[in-house]
Amino acid sequence: MDLAISTRPFADFPQEIVDAIIDTLCDDTSSLTTCSLVCRRFLPRAQVHLFSTVALAHQHQCVTFYSLIQSSPHLLLNMRTLKLWRGFSTPNRNAWDITYEPLLQPIIRAASNLENLYLSSILCPIPNDINSPLSSIFSCSLTSLELHSVRFADFKHLCAFARAWPTLKSFTCSGLMYTHTVPCEHTHTPGPSVECLDIDGAYGRTDILDSVISSGVCPVSVGMLRSLVFPIHDKQDIDRLQALTKLCADTLQSLHIIHIKSSLPFRLPSELTYQRLKVGSLRRLVVEVYDKSEGSDSGLLDWWINSIGAAEILEDITFKYFIEGGAVLTEMAKPLWRKMDSTLSRLTALRWFALNIVCWGYTVPDRNSSGSLESGDKLEKPRRALNESFRLLKARGVITTITAEIDDYL
Repeated sequence: MDLAISTRPFADFPQEIVDAIIDTLCDDTSSLTTCSLVCRRFLPRAQVHLFSTVALAHQHQCVTFYSLIQSSPHLLLNMRTLKLWRGFSTPNRNAWDITYEPLLQPIIRAASNLENLYLSSILCPIPNDINSPLSSIFSCSLTSLELHSVRFADFKHLCAFARAWPTLKSFTCSGLMYTHTVPCEHTHTPGPSVECLDIDGAYGRTDILDSVISSGVCPVSVGMLRSLVFPIHDKQDIDRLQALTKLCADTLQSLHIIHIKSSLPFRLPSELTYQRLKVGSLRRLVVEVYDKSEGSDSGLLDWWINSIGAAEILEDITFKYFIEGGAVLTEMAKPLWRKMDSTLSRLTALRWFALNIVCWGYTVPDRNSSGSLESGDKLEKPRRALNESFRLLKARGVITTITAEIDDYL
């Protein structure tokens, strides 16, 4: 069978089938490459996907790619995303900083359709640094910028870096570092008006968040923000989230919260419980809670329930709890689940609510003997508690619940 397939003539192979195969395999570069080697009719359209994203981390990759585009310059027209990061060190090679690679300049200058830039573990140049080969990126009209573990000379350079692309619509950053600590002085020149903002919970987030909240325009403008990914590590982050959502209360449609609770108890002040988020325009909400303190604090969940109640046009809600010990699933949490059921059932626009609770290290002591485990499915009791708590949403047919151990969920 394999031989028959490999020797079959492809001259009459319908183009519709070729296109359907390429559309199905668009994210599978290995299979697309194989198809292109077997049949040349795959090659023109497959190249659009194969070269839409180019990742460079080592000098030899730059040399290889540069040689390729010298012989086939049309390939650069397909490049929409460029990923650059510092190459890892090996026993025979030291870590290599791609920002000093001379071949970057001709590669970037020829990439006329470049839209997305991903930088990781490198030192970023400033816009007027003509000596850096990487500075040629400032001639591009980017719409998406991702910065991960990137070092800037100071915060002012980060602001100048972001302002270099007035067409920017999506800005993602995590783990930013600065060589010098310089107080940020807000300028009259606003940053690009982004629609998507993703701030990771790693170090360096507070400088950006505090600057955006205090200025509204630096390093990016958030007046037209539609999608926000936001980390919560402590009570100060709650305050920042409150302030940021006020700036984009009329435009924000999608909110993704990543709440990482430390090993120390995280408890919300009682007065904060009733300060609802300004989420009147919100249509989609995702809340992820990574709880290392046994899930004993119910203040956060109660706060979310109160905030959701004010979001009248919410259509899609997902809560994901990753909990050590599963304490949030005990009898003491049932009143909150019932409150959530009652609150969400009054949202007439709600089309779907997903509740995923994932546990590790979860044990259920037998009532008759301390320390032993109940026989059967040890998560059956929590599942039963959830089913009993969400009767109103179940009656509407808009809820799905998943309760699983970490190994079964991943």
